[in-house]
Amino acid sequence: MQSALYQKAVRYYNKGNFRKARRYLERAKKDDVNNADALFLKGQIAYAEKTDLDRSRTLINKAINIKPDASDYHLWLAMVCAEQKDVDQAIQSLQRCLELAPDEYRAQALLADLFRSQGRYEDAYRLYKGLKASIQMSPIGHYYLMDCLDLLPFSGYSPTLEHDVIEFLQQETLEHGKYSRYICVLCKDKYHLKDPTQQVDIATLGQDELFLRLLKQVSIQDSELEMFVTSIRRSLLLDCLENSALPDHYFELVIAIANQNLNNEYVFTISADEKLMFTALDDLIGLLLEQTNMTSDQLVCAVIVLAMYQSVYDSKHAEALLAISIDSWPQQARELLQRSLFDLVDEIRRAAELPTLTQINDTTSLAVQSQYEENPYPRWINLTQADESYSLGRQIRMETTSNSALPTYLNGEAINILVAGCGSGKQPLQLAKVFTKNKILAVDLSRRSLAYAQRMAEKYDVKNVRFLQADILEIGQLDEKFHVIYCTGVLHHMREPLQGWNVLKQLLVPDGMMKIGLYSEIARQAVVKVREFINSHAIQSSPDNIRAVRQGLMDGQLGNEIANKIPKSHDFYAMSSCRDLLFHVQEHRLTLPRLQQMLQSLNLNFLGFQLPERHHFQNYQRLFPEDVDLTDLDHWAAYEQLHPHTFGNMYQFWCRAKD
Repeated sequence: MQSALYQKAVRYYNKGNFRKARRYLERAKKDDVNNADALFLKGQIAYAEKTDLDRSRTLINKAINIKPDASDYHLWLAMVCAEQKDVDQAIQSLQRCLELAPDEYRAQALLADLFRSQGRYEDAYRLYKGLKASIQMSPIGHYYLMDCLDLLPFSGYSPTLEHDVIEFLQQETLEHGKYSRYICVLCKDKYHLKDPTQQVDIATLGQDELFLRLLKQVSIQDSELEMFVTSIRRSLLLDCLENSALPDHYFELVIAIANQNLNNEYVFTISADEKLMFTALDDLIGLLLEQTNMTSDQLVCAVIVLAMYQSVYDSKHAEALLAISIDSWPQQARELLQRSLFDLVDEIRRAAELPTLTQINDTTSLAVQSQYEENPYPRWINLTQADESYSLGRQIRMETTSNSALPTYLNGEAINILVAGCGSGKQPLQLAKVFTKNKILAVDLSRRSLAYAQRMAEKYDVKNVRFLQADILEIGQLDEKFHVIYCTGVLHHMREPLQGWNVLKQLLVPDGMMKIGLYSEIARQAVVKVREFINSHAIQSSPDNIRAVRQGLMDGQLGNEIANKIPKSHDFYAMSSCRDLLFHVQEHRLTLPRLQQMLQSLNLNFLGFQLPERHHFQNYQRLFPEDVDLTDLDHWAAYEQLHPHTFGNMYQFWCRAKD
């Protein structure tokens, strides 16, 4: 029976008052120095405070020595070891926990996560499936299950896989776009689209939940499926013009294709005759609006079919359509009208009202600003609601390879974060949803991008982010310092990347942290070749030209080597991201020796790369076992020469101020 002192310690621990919990534990220890539960609780407190993980591990091990069959002790030891990146010991502890408590779903979930981190995707998938079957899977578990499917060799369509994917797409708190490519392959295999003799009934597609969800919820990232959907879109347009209406069973499919084109910002190829047809359709909308101010079936049909080719906001009759209440439209069409018309009007209004933090005077900054005003980047759809128990320190530990101690301010206290070049706000809003106590300032050149971010902040009820227009070159005038600065995919679009990086460095507190993302010269060679072609032919970045270059790449007109690489990029499949990829007004690319020089000149410590494909770390360790922290940039330069696609077009890494 536990003492009253120990019970009080537990109560204070559960309330988060660790100081008082420790006080009662010290008093309880005098009564029983070998109290395993008291030692375990002290270890839990040390883990929760993140100040001394070694002490937490020592205390929990002592508790296990006294009470070796307590499953909870092994679970918590695994959690500590995982955070210390001692994955092998963490797995051993979890397996022991599950021997003692086979239904301990927390151990199953963490073991699945660790298997996934080690590239043991089949083992991880089996555990996630078990959690799903026992209804113990969190929404994020569906995300990790999809991660395993995405990384395992595709085994062909099956109803079981379709069920897994639909359940994933039903999770509203997850971002779905990352797994678009897998979902596309599954759909293609289901309908045998690689077989040119195969006929697919459009009416059947209009009732297929997997296909409709793919169209509505993500951007298609597969050139074959893109061409298939483009051909369906053309057929539906012809039906609408020939019959002045559409059958009811096509209604959902038209809305889904219209949403798909909103997702990708109308990047799909449009033929010359289709342009004539949907222009005529827009004229028809004007005639119908003159006849009635109500949403007749014919008007509804014309508007949603037009939305497959352009946003309703770009209709010649947008102002008249705005005068019709959203509630007057059929229920199935309201979300489409909201996104395609009302949200864009709201975005432009917000852009005009956004506060400005600095002037924009640099000519390169002005050119980059102009690009992102025309094409806010990226137009993302939803966020993943991650585990809010993470501290920022824990996240950084998981994203770095160095074992050096991190600043104590990362262990949960409120800190200042700057996202420099936040674009349309996905990164700062994701941070804000998880690290709710922190204050985040997010700045960007583009008012349209910031307006999109502001609207999404309201959608996700985020209160701890300020969005301001600013040029990084001028932001040094800020009268505040930041503990953590994020600047990924931004500096290489400046006239002098090192100059911008130095401005940001001056805004760090002593011992501050930075996450940086910069283009790799080696990884972007295919992009360089396409950009050279575009520049040599003086191709301007109009929507029609972007569509034409994309179609040429999909058809292999620029050479097979290029055609095989560029359409594999996620950025190829939306208008703003394709412009960013191939038509950007300013781009620098770096080598690792140059990156090392920049870090040295800024007096920053390199803490390791973040790589989505974990096998690169294992391969690197086999080549350079002496580099325990995986931070030797000379070695990484040699590794990149051997594996030129390692960095997926960008070096992403954490670094830390030495002063």
